[in-house]
Amino acid sequence: MLRTLSGKLILATGTVIASILIAYTTFNAMTIKAKTEDDVMALATEKAALVSQRIATDIAQATSAGATLAASLNGIITDGSKNRADIIAAIKAVAPQYSNVFGAWMFEMPEAKGLTPVAGNEGVNKEGIFTPYWTKGDNGQMELSTWSLDPKSEYYSLVVNSGKAAITSPYLTGMKKLVTSVSVPMRANGNIVAMAGVDIKLDNLTNTLTQMKPFDGGRVMLLASNGKWLANPDAANLMKDYTDQGADKVKQALADGKPQILRDMPDGAVRLIYPFTAPGMNTTWAAILDVPAATFSDPVWSQIYSTTIGGLLILLVTLGVILSATRVFVGKPLKSLLGSVQKMADGDYREQIAHNGSMDELGRLKVALEKFRHDLARGETLKREQEELQEQVEQDRKRRSDIEEAKAEDLRHFVQIVESRFGVLASGDLTVRMDERVSPEFETIRQNFNTSISTLEETIRTVVQAVYAIRSGLGEISTASNDLARRTEQQAASLEETVAALGDVTRGVNDTADGANTAQQTVSAARGDAEMGGAVVARAIAAMTEIQGSSSKIGNIISVIDEIAFQTNLLALNAGVEAARAGEAGKGFAVVAQEVRELAQRSAQAAKEIKTLISLSSSQVDAGVNLVQETGSSLGKIVEQVIGMTQTVNQIASNTREQAVSLREVSSAADHMDKVTQQNAAMVEETTAAAQSLSQETENLAEIIGRFKVGNGSVQNEQRRSHYTLAS
Repeated sequence: MLRTLSGKLILATGTVIASILIAYTTFNAMTIKAKTEDDVMALATEKAALVSQRIATDIAQATSAGATLAASLNGIITDGSKNRADIIAAIKAVAPQYSNVFGAWMFEMPEAKGLTPVAGNEGVNKEGIFTPYWTKGDNGQMELSTWSLDPKSEYYSLVVNSGKAAITSPYLTGMKKLVTSVSVPMRANGNIVAMAGVDIKLDNLTNTLTQMKPFDGGRVMLLASNGKWLANPDAANLMKDYTDQGADKVKQALADGKPQILRDMPDGAVRLIYPFTAPGMNTTWAAILDVPAATFSDPVWSQIYSTTIGGLLILLVTLGVILSATRVFVGKPLKSLLGSVQKMADGDYREQIAHNGSMDELGRLKVALEKFRHDLARGETLKREQEELQEQVEQDRKRRSDIEEAKAEDLRHFVQIVESRFGVLASGDLTVRMDERVSPEFETIRQNFNTSISTLEETIRTVVQAVYAIRSGLGEISTASNDLARRTEQQAASLEETVAALGDVTRGVNDTADGANTAQQTVSAARGDAEMGGAVVARAIAAMTEIQGSSSKIGNIISVIDEIAFQTNLLALNAGVEAARAGEAGKGFAVVAQEVRELAQRSAQAAKEIKTLISLSSSQVDAGVNLVQETGSSLGKIVEQVIGMTQTVNQIASNTREQAVSLREVSSAADHMDKVTQQNAAMVEETTAAAQSLSQETENLAEIIGRFKVGNGSVQNEQRRSHYTLAS
């Protein structure tokens, strides 16, 4: 059946209708599911609200009972008109009035301020504190007891910390009763002096909630503010922490008071967490309502079944109608067309396609087939034209191929030229140029290559010239440094000779001083012996003559020192000029030259001072010689003038000692100049070594650049010409 057009139409139509029905059913099921979930959750919220309201009502009644008890007892302990027995009786009357109240109690605050003493000793615990506590048994009997206060317990601490009535967290009593306590403060003069309250029994509430089965199998449970179970079908879970799925959402609901929904529970149920509170409660509890999964799924499956059955009936009726229509309106006309098409397939284009004037799909198909028959008749003509066109296209393709081959040959030729020129360039030859003719599309590349190589060649030539200039300057610096070192060494040698000569002069002056002292002693003894005095005078004249000669020699030495200082100053000036010509490389040497110049100037100044002292000494020696000569001519009067001669000899001895001191200072200055000159020589040697090192680096750079070949010869030829020029 699928081999016929009718069968295919039925299959396609059935598939579409079935898909539409499936989509509609799915959409309808999803809509119903969403609506069902909304309705069920709304109903669950209402049921949870009713449960919460019932619990809140019971809690509110107990809270009201605690507040009423506290108010009545507050009046009793304030005016002090009744005794403790009356208070105990009033407390006893509370529990029987409320079915969910387990016990009633009060206690006085220890060391309460402003509390009026109440007469009586009843209801006092072992610490002496009034703590009456009435509890109601299962049979309704009331029992009185006391207990010890625990300030850390919630019934005590919550009220003290907040100053208001409070409800404690549920707890199990010693008799295994699940209770919670309502604690209300009693005041006197603004201070809390006592507390009263009731204990609410939660067992009945737990049983009531456990027996509730909403939604045919659902469960109602209760959680305290601390997350412990107050009502649970499993009694073993009472007062245990909530450990089921969604514990974090349970904590969030208890914290912010907003309902939470837990889906995907292990049994498929949906759990509603409904937090609530009641008037007078200082805490939040939560009602837990489990809605069975069937509550959500049963309405949806029911709707799916009904929709599916109706859709199948519609599908069967539709397919039957389509099958009949296709056989009448499609099958028979197509059979006639198939015969005509078969003839055209066999190459018979003579028979026309019958057409009854209908403009439906089959009618338009017949018109199209008739046109197609004419087109096939023209096919032979078109085929021949196509063959001619194909031959022309083949010729055009061959012509384009020849053009592409010519371009490829031009490209290969250009690549060979480029490869050859780059090989020459790699060897360091910067004179290479690309002079061959190339295709117009490569002409720009050829010109750019030649321009780049020309620029590079000019750059290398400029670098070569700079290297030559640097090398020439370094040669001059090295020569000047060597000359300066040699002259400095000569100056140091001259200073050493000067120091030695000054030592000799100093020793001579010291001898003169000793002679003067001896002369003084001789003159003192010459009073009685004139002849002996004449001999002494003769020796004194000779000594003065020697001193005069030594002074002349010292003057000559000072002239030599002055000349050395002048030459050193001149050398330092020349070295500074050479360092300035060297530029950046000669800065260090310029500093050394400046230091040498300053030392030379200080040497000249010291020599000038020494010369002045020598001139003074010479004049004094001349005066001494004259005095001795006068003494010789007046030898006859030596006895009378011996005292004056003694004074003169003393003066000569003093002057001689001063000359000795001056000569020692001159010797020290000359020795210092010798040391400074040696230091200058060492610095000149360092400068020379630095210049030679820089010269070696320049030679290395010149050797590297020499590998390149530029116009008019290689760089090495340029270097040789430069060396020749410098040498000449």
